[in-house]
Amino acid sequence: MSKRALTLALALSFALAGCGSGGDKTTAKPVASTPTAASSGSSGSTSSAPSKATTPELPKGYAWQTIEDASLKFAVPETWSAINPKKLIAEGDTSVFDDMAEKMGITSDQMMQAVGNADLMLLAPPKGGYANNVSGIIVPLDGLPTEAQLKGQLGAMSETDPVITPGTSAAGPMIGADYVLKVGAQSVQGRTLFFEGEDGVLNLAISTLDAKTTAAVSEVIRTTIHSV
Repeated sequence: MSKRALTLALALSFALAGCGSGGDKTTAKPVASTPTAASSGSSGSTSSAPSKATTPELPKGYAWQTIEDASLKFAVPETWSAINPKKLIAEGDTSVFDDMAEKMGITSDQMMQAVGNADLMLLAPPKGGYANNVSGIIVPLDGLPTEAQLKGQLGAMSETDPVITPGTSAAGPMIGADYVLKVGAQSVQGRTLFFEGEDGVLNLAISTLDAKTTAAVSEVIRTTIHSV
């Protein structure tokens, strides 16, 4: 995986993490829920991944989200709404994007390109001036990033040493990394996840103000993501 491709993938994670309660409320679309058999809700546990041979159950309070270009489907909180990337750029304060772009060693235009090319952008109802969120982008490359690559890219941004965790999911091998971003006076607890899809690598990033919430949402994604 090239350094530039990984940098632009992570740029989306950082851009949305810094958006606070922004977003176009008039065009936000709730995630459509798919009825399934009852299951036991989300948790931050590290239970083993479901078998590829079975379709994971949908946890209570979650809805299915499909990234068609990656042929991958996974569960996200049902109250988190889809937002329009172009509206986010047009109506948001881009100064936070500029600051993050400088720290990452890329231009503001490259940061905006990452946001504009997003395959997934969801915001939770804002609380305390911040909206928990998940973003996603397909990186058209073969293979997952290495631990060294993630540490090198995240180290320039994270307030703490990134924690890299290789693992497995219902979609196959994956790798994740935990980091902390300083956004104004708030510390955003982020986790970025990389999964191999049929047409490239899917990068999903979860950003909240609470490490337990980030871990719980991330774990549901990890245990429900599967090929479609």
